[in-house]
Amino acid sequence: MEIKYYEINEKAQKDAQSMWSFYEYVMGSTTKKYKQLVDVAYSYAEQSTEENKVYAETLAERYSRKLADYYNKSARIELMCPSVMIAGFSNFPVRKKEKQNEARNRLEEQWDYIKNIAKKIEKLKFDKRTTKQGVATKENFDNPFFKVVQNEGLNRLQLVFDDKPDEGTRTLLKANGYKWSPKNSVWQRQLTPNARASVRYLITKLTGRDKTE
Repeated sequence: MEIKYYEINEKAQKDAQSMWSFYEYVMGSTTKKYKQLVDVAYSYAEQSTEENKVYAETLAERYSRKLADYYNKSARIELMCPSVMIAGFSNFPVRKKEKQNEARNRLEEQWDYIKNIAKKIEKLKFDKRTTKQGVATKENFDNPFFKVVQNEGLNRLQLVFDDKPDEGTRTLLKANGYKWSPKNSVWQRQLTPNARASVRYLITKLTGRDKTE
């Protein structure tokens, strides 16, 4: 599995640190940290089952891309306004600092999204361990909306979404007996013939909705 890295703007990282710290930035340090995190994500993807491998690699590439974007956006935000320690109290640009803090808060949402991708990759690694213990993890029902896992070890049919489903999809899931499992980060219900039939129904409903939107 080839690891795909994205560029970190090291000059921006250096300039950003000068806005809040008197310490000299070590060029390449952010890129080093970024690559270490990406390497871990890809190592987990490598350890997933063969049927999960393509999905895991897709998640790892997305993690790499989003993480690089996060670091580059973070640097741009820090360049918006210096800290009071650097600029001093006299004529301090309070409004600029407020806008900077607002941008930081928005960036935190992106960070939560990136951490969730990492958790999904790690879970695929966990799926491999449980398979070795006799838990059958199968993928069926190809569709663009979610991944289907027939987890016989837990006796659950599990739906894995890349992102949080919208309100309409969540309502549809609940109406068909699915519940959100925070522990497994999946929507699931008991593994039965009716559960398998419900998957095809969900795909049909979501496909129809896509065509009308």
